[in-house]
Amino acid sequence: MTIHRMRTVRESVEIIREMDAQSAVTANCIRTLCKEGKVHCVLAGTKVLVDLDHLLEYLSGRLEKSSENAQELA
Repeated sequence: MTIHRMRTVRESVEIIREMDAQSAVTANCIRTLCKEGKVHCVLAGTKVLVDLDHLLEYLSGRLEKSSENAQELA
């Protein structure tokens, strides 16, 4: 069983900025990716928890679109 690194949107942005201080990825960008189902995420109350590894793979261009979460967040 694999444990996914789930992070809030804000934490995800901070981690990306640590990796690349000049990154143009914003919290709004990540929220949009989640709503469109392009990145795996779950709702925890009112928070969106993003699968950090999936987000990083998506941003690196190694993943195709996935729409399974889009309807949950809409």
